[in-house]
Amino acid sequence: MIAPMKKITLLTLDSEREKAVKALRKLGLVHVESKSSESKSVTELKMLQNRLALCQTVLNDASKKAVENNNKKGSSTVSNLSDEQALSLIDEVVGLSEKRKENLREIAKINTKIKEYAVFGDFNPSDFQYLEERNVTVALCSANEKQYRGLFEQGAVVKGIEKSELDVIKLGVDKKKVLFLLVGIGTGLPASIDSSITVLPIPKYSREEYVRQVNTLYNEDQNIAKKLLELSENIPALKAFSQLVQKRVEFETVYTGMESHDLSEKEALATLTGYVPTKDFKALQACATENSWGLLSDEPSTDDAVPTKLEGNAITKIIHPLFDFLDTYPGYFEVDISWTFLAFFGIFVALIFGDAGYGALVFLLSGGLALKTKLSGKPVGFGLRMFIYLSIVTFFWGVLSCSWFGVDPSVLPEVLRSIAIPGISGMVEKSVQNNNLMLVAFTIGAIHLIIAHLIAIFTSKITLKTVANIGSILMLIGMYFVILNVLQISVGSFGIIPIATWMLVCLGGGFVLDFVFCNYEGSIGGSIVASFKDIITKLLGIVNVFSDIMSYVRLWAVGLAGASIMLTVNNMASPMFAKAVLFAVALILCVFGHGLNMVLNVLSVLVHAVRLNVMEFAGHAGLGLSGFKYNPFKED
Repeated sequence: MIAPMKKITLLTLDSEREKAVKALRKLGLVHVESKSSESKSVTELKMLQNRLALCQTVLNDASKKAVENNNKKGSSTVSNLSDEQALSLIDEVVGLSEKRKENLREIAKINTKIKEYAVFGDFNPSDFQYLEERNVTVALCSANEKQYRGLFEQGAVVKGIEKSELDVIKLGVDKKKVLFLLVGIGTGLPASIDSSITVLPIPKYSREEYVRQVNTLYNEDQNIAKKLLELSENIPALKAFSQLVQKRVEFETVYTGMESHDLSEKEALATLTGYVPTKDFKALQACATENSWGLLSDEPSTDDAVPTKLEGNAITKIIHPLFDFLDTYPGYFEVDISWTFLAFFGIFVALIFGDAGYGALVFLLSGGLALKTKLSGKPVGFGLRMFIYLSIVTFFWGVLSCSWFGVDPSVLPEVLRSIAIPGISGMVEKSVQNNNLMLVAFTIGAIHLIIAHLIAIFTSKITLKTVANIGSILMLIGMYFVILNVLQISVGSFGIIPIATWMLVCLGGGFVLDFVFCNYEGSIGGSIVASFKDIITKLLGIVNVFSDIMSYVRLWAVGLAGASIMLTVNNMASPMFAKAVLFAVALILCVFGHGLNMVLNVLSVLVHAVRLNVMEFAGHAGLGLSGFKYNPFKED
């Protein structure tokens, strides 16, 4: 369930604002309503956070590269730093990082210049100045072969300048470019050389000097890398300092976000608005009395940005880590869907993984971690409990479908085949199995969406608008059977169910009920007029019902893809297992192939299993899932 909240306004003397914020943080119950704060202190702290994040990234990269290159890593012996030490370290690391970037840019720049002039060989730029002082101007030039012949073998280099007034020294050909020196004696080079000729400026240094500069910069870069590796021992301390800075940002944001109200020239009040769980309100009252605060409370309105605090029992809390991971929560005025999310998410994961062997592996891994945590005296987190739950559901589905690492059921022990359901296993023809698995997927989808509308009915005030949800349920039922008929899906001994009049009545009647009552706000006529205004969307409603049910076919399709990968891996490895010399290769192939398949299944879960809950289901239940987590202002 979603914990009920009270909206509170705290009043204190402006002169005691800092004391009040410290006491409020120590209490750790109030979710402070965020307000923009442009104070100098907050700005400076956020700038420090940015530099600190850059510092941590640089040191983490240095440590990671050292491990990759088998170099000795920092020993991470520093546990904490004073503010002065931390600031000095940040400045040093950021400075080294900037110096390293500057060196790398300079190395790239010099290497480009070396490559550009390499075709001309090595030369000393001072020789060009020496010649220029004696009225001999030399230019480094290039042109393609055709242009070169046209310019220097048939005519003038530039208009108005005869070939005899310029000397051309051909150096060679590089990638179809003729390299040559253009020499002007006495008069120098003309100002407008033919545009087809590329004239390169004389470099500042010789090739040998450029190479020496690159080596110097490279050595300096290596020294910086070593220094950063030494400083990486401060990573844990910087992490602790980062948490401290974050708490300071939170404190300053709350402190400066309090509104000030002048009462007189000498006194002023500071106010703060926030939300506190109703069950904790008495504790806040006691703190307010102790600190002589004024405290106003009220019930939140729909216009308020109320945080969501999910509560529940040991079972429903299993799914809460997924909400945290997705950063997706029902709004405060919406209904908690933890039960349905937990149940159907488990079913979706089981259908996507679809294998008892995979479920057993995940169970052993997560169960082992849970046991280790329990033996260490720590509570087992709900994240681990979620993995245990998902592995159990996956295992049982794999048992029922007789899937054990994709091995052909015919070679499995009789006991495993006897407890399976033949119709959804590989013990029947592939077409029959696919038919039944699609039937399972569409049936689960229809039930899931019908439950969404039932939740909408029983969690809202019963009015004529409720009839619209009944109409949607009728459309789902009718469309479910229409889809089975259109896709020619057989339903057990009933075979392919023909489209009957009652199905069309469900579709048509449900559409009419939804059309008439979906916008009901006290007047049926007004609701009908509102629906006509949105007639296009309404007409597309039946199409949406069709597409939403069809969306659940992904459970079969993704499961089929995973099963195909398992079969391919097994077929590739099976012949190798028969040969002793290839046994290790076959084992590695199986581990890699099935491991890759499990990773792909995890990605499929995040894409498909989550989508069916947060989009299709939430849409039919009328939920926006636009809430945000209750995050009380507290100290750790």
